[in-house]
Amino acid sequence: MQVKLVVDAAIVVDLVFLVDESDSVNLHWDIVLSFIEDIVSALDIGDTAARVGFIKFGDRADNVFDLDAYSDREDLLEAIADVSYDGGSETNTQEALAEMHTDQFKDDRGDRADAANVVILLADGESSIDPENTIPEAEEARRKGIDILTIGIGPDANAAELRLMSSEPHHLDENYFMLSSFGALSSIADTIRARITEIAEGRPNFKRGDGHIFV
Repeated sequence: MQVKLVVDAAIVVDLVFLVDESDSVNLHWDIVLSFIEDIVSALDIGDTAARVGFIKFGDRADNVFDLDAYSDREDLLEAIADVSYDGGSETNTQEALAEMHTDQFKDDRGDRADAANVVILLADGESSIDPENTIPEAEEARRKGIDILTIGIGPDANAAELRLMSSEPHHLDENYFMLSSFGALSSIADTIRARITEIAEGRPNFKRGDGHIFV
């Protein structure tokens, strides 16, 4: 029997998706975007609820939109559906991580002091540009208080790299996830939404969208 996880839609969270768009993702891009839409559709979006940013990466990292770009859920979902696939022969994960923690999570781009900072990284391979920088960039993000959940898809996903990029305690199916195919993304949507909520609720002075503060 499948258990439906209950998610608090009104959590205050700054959520950034880091999405691999290397050549191997081409035929599955719509599935990836649908998965992200599924996560976002369960959240209240706005200045006192969730904000969402988006970075895609292939040969280079591309900051598609910042955390403060959309305050309406329908507008945000439309923007996600419209994210283009540009491809790339390389997987520049380290640049995407650096872009995330130096440029996305900034107060002048929508990052909020009272919101949990959460990253969902999806990749179907391993870093191929300056891979020695990938784990250190993830570690630097985590030192700044950013929680990272990683999702590896398919046989070429590097489980060791995805585990070390993820937040501690680096537990499979808690901080990092390994899937056999893109079609399996939908099977973890409830779990990812629940993990986002758990992370947000674990912050000191966690604030819900209804204005109540719980210490």
